[in-house]
Amino acid sequence: MDRGVDPTEFVPYLDAITGVEAVRGIKRHTFTLMNVRPGYAVLDVGCGAGDDLRSLAELVGATGRVVGVDNSETLVHEARARTYGLPVECHIGEPTISALLPTASTAAELNGSFSMWRIHSRHSPN
Repeated sequence: MDRGVDPTEFVPYLDAITGVEAVRGIKRHTFTLMNVRPGYAVLDVGCGAGDDLRSLAELVGATGRVVGVDNSETLVHEARARTYGLPVECHIGEPTISALLPTASTAAELNGSFSMWRIHSRHSPN
């Protein structure tokens, strides 16, 4: 995405999609199904401009942790700005599934609070 003419033009598009009531309803339902609670740690792969990160941060509270990863430097910078002051970390990268699976050290770091991963992709599985 960052190789486009002006990658910042994608941010208003994401904002418009996020503003659609049907999309907001689907996201609320998803978060309910995830059963995210205060103190949980949640990973959002493909976090975009960080709108879901903000919502997840509200659910996990000050004792929780939200980590967002996106392969777009532009979107990660936007996500960092939008989540400033919240229990959110944003990282640039193209993670592999093996990099996302918990290891003994990350499981210990999460102290048993890791509840669920929300993994989505903009790419076709084909």
